[in-house]
Formats: sequence, structure tokens, C-alpha cells
Amino acid sequence: VQVLRSYQFKEDAGPMAHPVRPDSYQEINNFYTVTIYEKGAEVIRMMHSLAGKEGFRKGTDLYFDRFDGQAVTTEDFVQCIEQANQIDLSQFRLWYTQSGTPQLAVQQSYKAADKTFTLSFKQSCPPTPNQNIKEPFQIPVTIALLDQQGQQQVARTLSITEQQQSFDFDNFHQQPVVSILRDFSAPVKIEFAQTNEELVHLIRFDKNGFARWEAMQRLSLNLMLPVITDKESKLDEELYQQLRNVVAGLIADPPEDKAILAEMLSLPSSNYIAEQCKPIDPLRVYTIRDEVMTRLANDLTTQFKQLYQDNNQHNEFSLEALAMAERALKNAALNYLVTCEQPEYYQLAHEQYMGANNMTDRLAAFGALAHSNYEQTADLIEHFFARWHDDALVLDKWFAMQATVPRAATLASVKALMKHTAFSITNPNKVRSLIGAFIGNIPGFHQDNGAGYELLADRIIELNAINPQIAARLVGSFNNWRAYDAPYSQMMKAELERINSQTSLAKDVREIVSKALA
Repeated sequence: VQVLRSYQFKEDAGPMAHPVRPDSYQEINNFYTVTIYEKGAEVIRMMHSLAGKEGFRKGTDLYFDRFDGQAVTTEDFVQCIEQANQIDLSQFRLWYTQSGTPQLAVQQSYKAADKTFTLSFKQSCPPTPNQNIKEPFQIPVTIALLDQQGQQQVARTLSITEQQQSFDFDNFHQQPVVSILRDFSAPVKIEFAQTNEELVHLIRFDKNGFARWEAMQRLSLNLMLPVITDKESKLDEELYQQLRNVVAGLIADPPEDKAILAEMLSLPSSNYIAEQCKPIDPLRVYTIRDEVMTRLANDLTTQFKQLYQDNNQHNEFSLEALAMAERALKNAALNYLVTCEQPEYYQLAHEQYMGANNMTDRLAAFGALAHSNYEQTADLIEHFFARWHDDALVLDKWFAMQATVPRAATLASVKALMKHTAFSITNPNKVRSLIGAFIGNIPGFHQDNGAGYELLADRIIELNAINPQIAARLVGSFNNWRAYDAPYSQMMKAELERINSQTSLAKDVREIVSKALA
């Protein structure tokens, strides 16, 4: 879900938006994308939701029996799901031919006299290149209705097929709380004005892991977005205390699934927050998110310390699901603790780094310290390189950790690392781990003098002659330049124009740049 929301939704909203099954292309290398792969997988999963577990299995059995050893198309697969279940997926096929991210506006109403609760949906899809008008999709939306005690009263998957559609639920003595798009049943955007109290209710009582996580994300966004968009305002203190109490409550009375708790304790990513803002002020997004995380870390230090200790009890490494979840939870707590910038927690992270028996724990401690004001960071970086300089894949992590240190000064570090003996501009993995990772570093990349954009454009021009596929991947970072506030948008556009002015631009790069500027 995080990949889809941070990258695929962004692709759907940009100049390179394309269907899961494109009708044509200028350069095939530009279509190895999150739309074709990640969104394409979601389309198959929606068929699973519509046909049910047994029905989907019948469809796949028919598919393998009929086509084993042959070349096949997406249409062959869809037909097998249809024929095995006697269902009509004609409208569903629009997921393969229409580009863009569908949006569902949801409204709820309750009639106490009739004891009737109604959910109303209105679907739309914004225009995308060469597709200004969209037909309604078939969208499976899994919902549950919870009563005021948190008990689940209704659970079902609704099939949204019309532009506007309503569903009635009877025999409700009070208005229920809606758990919507459970298990992320469709790759869509939901617009649903639930109250903060309803979100807290879902966080406390919902049994669906995704729905609980999503409620936490929305509650955090409700706190941060007003302050990001209105630069004269401050965090709503009452809402902050509500979020703080929810986090404390989750630690005190955790869900059974520790992996879900680790995700619930993580604030929405800067990328995802930025997608909710128009126009985007990237440094404002970073600053407000950092402020909320720092306040939570300092207000709940005791709870995070206990959480760390409770999930740091095992001396032997294990790949069991519970062990992996405990590592994720422990490292989420460590990240908060190091944010407090206290020697005690620097020491805790340092001890984890030195004593770790697995790369997950070691990288988590290394990253937490490298991204903080820890005075011995340089020694840590040197130690990591000395220990793993012969392991190319681990060294990629070493480059990425340094490229994502959230400071403007990281730009100079990236330039220095490009001259490092272990870095090679001809090695795609090294380019991704250093330059690609740096693009996600908001304070480093989005500088008000445009130096971060200039660095990227220089590398794209250089890579154009070496590896145009990698150059094309990197230049896509400028695709959504129009969504940014001044001066960022103008500076991105200027770098796109500079790239476009190159006389020997590869077809891969030229297609993306020309569409971005069109």
C-alpha cells in the first residue's frame, strides 16, 4: 500500500500515466513501471475478492489446464476467472484499459426512526494523457460496521459499479462506525469525512490490521495537514494529545500482531503527506512531520523504552514471523528514542549496532544514529565500510543511509561519495543506492537554491550516454514538477529544459522529458 500510494498514485497523476495494459508505447523500457507491476498485481487481487477464495482457485486451475506451455494474454486469464465462476467481468476489464487512480467520495447517513444506516459512494477518475473521459470502474470495497462497543455487526464486500451508488443497512439502534476499504480491497483513493473520534474508535477496536493502520494514518494527517497548508498556524493541541494518547494506548494494550503495531507507530511518509498537499512545500512537509515525531518521542520516552526492552529478549536470530515482527517493533521504538537526542539512547543504538547478529538490527541502529546528531557518526560510517566493503549489496545500504541523512549538507556528502572508490556511475545498483536514495531526502534534494535538482540533472545527462534506462528512471523524479510550490516548480522545470536541450538524448529519456514539459 505504501509503495502504491507513494509512487504508483503519483505516476497515475503525472504525464507518464498509462493503463496496466498500454495500447502503445514509444519506448518499451519506460513501461517496466509500478503501474504495470504493482497496480497490475492489485487488479488480479481484486478478481480474487470478487470471485472469492474458492472461485479464484477454480479460475486459476482452469487457466493452467488450458494454457500450460503456451503464450498467453491478460484476457486469457480474465476469461478463465469468468468461465469458472459464471460471472461477467466486462466492466472490470476497464482496470486494464483506463489509466488513473479512481477516487471514491463516501458519505454516511443514519435514520434513527427507521434504524437504517446508509453508505453512499460517488466514483470519479481524473483525466490522464489521451484519456479525458473515464467510464465507471467495478470497484470491490470491503467494509465492516462496528457498534459503539467495538463489536463487528456487518462485514461484506460491496461491488461499486455505478458513478453513484448507495447501500442500506437495517436494524441499527445507533449509528455504527464504518471500517472501509479493509485489506485495501481496491487501489483507490477514499474521500470520507469521518470524525477523529470515529478514527480513534477504529484504532481501538477494529480487528482488520490494514483498517487500524489506515485510521492511524488519517488521524496523523488530520493533525499535520492543516499546519502544512497554513504556514501561520500551529499544531492543534487537543488533536495532538488525542494522537499521543492513542499511541500510548497502543503500546500499553497492543494488538496481537506486532508487525501491524510497528507499522501503526510509524507516521505517514513525507512522500504520502506531500501527495495530499497542493501545491507541495516539501520542506514544510518535512518540518511538521519531524516536529510531531520529536514531540511523540519526548512525551512517550518511558513507553518507547519499555517497548524496546520487551521486544529485545532474544539472543538467537530467527526468521519466524514473530521474531521478524519483534525486530520491526523494537527498531520502530529505537527510532523514536534516538530522536530524543539523549546520550542514553545514542548508547543504546550503538550497542545494538555493535552487538547485532543480523543485518536488520544493525542497519536500523546505523540508520538511526547516522540520521541524528550523534557525534561519532563518522566513526560508525568508517566501521561499517571496513566490515562490509567486500559485500556489494550491503554496501548499497551504506551508500543509501548516507544519502538520506536529512540535512542540506548531505548534498556535499553525496558529491564526495560519487568519488569514493566503491562507487561507480556505470553500476546501476550503486546509482540507485546513492543518487536514487538522495532524491527521497527532502532537506537534501529540495534546496531553495536548486542545487539538489542540478546534481540530479547532471547525473541524468551523464547517464544518458552510459545507461539511458537508469537515466530515464531518474528523470521521472521531475515528472510532477507542476505540483510543487514556487520556487521548487520553476527550478525543476529549468532542469528539465536543460536536459531536453541535449542534442543526443536517448529515446527513453526524451519521451519522459517531453511529456513532462508538454
